[in-house]
Amino acid sequence: MTTYPDYPFKSQFFDANGHRMHYIAEGNSQHQPVVFVHGNPTWSFYWRHLITELSNSYYCIAPDHIGMGLSDKPTSQEYPYQLQTRIDDLESFVESFEFTTPIHLVVHDWGGMIGTGYATRHPDKIASMTICNTAAFSLPKGVSFPWQLKMSRTPFGSLAIRGWNAFCRYAVKHCMTKNKMSKDVARGYLAPYNNWKNRLSVLRFVQDIPLNP
Repeated sequence: MTTYPDYPFKSQFFDANGHRMHYIAEGNSQHQPVVFVHGNPTWSFYWRHLITELSNSYYCIAPDHIGMGLSDKPTSQEYPYQLQTRIDDLESFVESFEFTTPIHLVVHDWGGMIGTGYATRHPDKIASMTICNTAAFSLPKGVSFPWQLKMSRTPFGSLAIRGWNAFCRYAVKHCMTKNKMSKDVARGYLAPYNNWKNRLSVLRFVQDIPLNP
């Protein structure tokens, strides 16, 4: 059985149009809700320390996008893997809680675009947004698309992502700024993406990055 460092949370599941969306919900449901929206190739594991710290004062909820983390990993024929559907999923997930107060939305990477999409649909339901290392706009003038992402969108890049888990392995090794990630934590991030089938969503997120208005 796979163990995840500092992730002692109970797994729960939401039916997202026939697919099981995994999530964790920690703290008192009567407290103000905080919804954490992860990016690619992370999952709710990314938020584990924040949730541990905040769950005494807030109701902390972190879903795994379909195809990511401990959620179902359907084929491309079973699920479209596009931003519009991601926003729809988050919308139906959040609405299922029937919150009586606005939520605090914390977003990272692709979660920024997904969370911003939800927030623009329901601005009255947002108490605050905490935005981490993300974008919800076109590339600024003079800024080029990173070569690593360009490579990921080629046939060779697709093979590397799904066959060798190159995107995830690169992330746990190089997407660090101060401290090297421990092997146990790296294994925790990589565990859900352990075979060709389970890496489809990682690839689809890269392919879905909008390069035009």
